[in-house]
Amino acid sequence: MQDSVRGPFFDWFYDEYLIDIVRDSCDSIGISINNYANITNSQGEINVNAQIIGDSIYIFYQIIEAKEQNLPSDYMTIFESVGYFKEDSIFLDLYYMNMYDPFIGHLWGKKN
Repeated sequence: MQDSVRGPFFDWFYDEYLIDIVRDSCDSIGISINNYANITNSQGEINVNAQIIGDSIYIFYQIIEAKEQNLPSDYMTIFESVGYFKEDSIFLDLYYMNMYDPFIGHLWGKKN
């Protein structure tokens, strides 16, 4: 993935990393996007739950909370966001907030 993230002071940060998309065994249209934004908390990598309808990706409102509150990323709010698949590529906008600051992420990448 290539990612551009706008932070709370309107600065843009760029990163490149791998994500893993896994089907949810309990939800026929559910997926987990593992290693989102290359962010870790005290429990490990950040995993965002989503649903796929056709080629569209729907990320619903969710809270990611670790048992320990050691890092700002131990408590994250993921807001409703969308994305899509096109051929072997993924495009995704993700709006989230850590314990203190809001962020907007624009991700794009190709299947390995």
